[in-house]
Amino acid sequence: MNHETGPAVRTITFSRNVFLPVTNVCRNKCAYCSFRRNSSDPDAHLMTADEVRRILETGVLTGCTEALFTFGEYADADPVISKKLSEYGYASMTDYVLNLSKTAIGLCIL
Repeated sequence: MNHETGPAVRTITFSRNVFLPVTNVCRNKCAYCSFRRNSSDPDAHLMTADEVRRILETGVLTGCTEALFTFGEYADADPVISKKLSEYGYASMTDYVLNLSKTAIGLCIL
């Protein structure tokens, strides 16, 4: 800021995105995190590909241009999540999110 010219002009930008919490199961127990759940918790989840697609499609209709995929660190190391991923046809969370990302790209959002 210069006292002769006033405050510097700052530009704030943003991207409309959809938030996709693929799973909230995480191996860590960070004190600041209220998102994490154990796989035995009734609030624990692993989104299905259909759930993700519905959110992506809604996002496209509302003008979103980006998809934010989130999941707990090494969530697939949890036996419950690993079993569900296997039932979905995936060997790892990385493989699953890769496929979900391809769905997003196919809908022109990512």
